[in-house]
Amino acid sequence: MSKTRNYKFDKIEICRNCLGMGVVDSLLPFTTKQCPVCEGSGRVDKTTEITITVEPHREG
Repeated sequence: MSKTRNYKFDKIEICRNCLGMGVVDSLLPFTTKQCPVCEGSGRVDKTTEITITVEPHREG
C-alpha cells in the first residue's frame, strides 16, 4: 500500500531577471527599460507544487 500527498505553496519572490530593481539594461548605453518578467514591480508570484509518495520497501 502506498500513500501520496500533494502540497502547493504560493509565495512572492524577488524577480531574478532584474534582481528586484524593476528595470533592466537596454542595448543602448546608459539607458534602462522596464523588466518584462515582473513588469517593473521587482517581485513575482511563484507557485510550487510537490507530490510525495511513500511506499513500503521490498527487498530485491
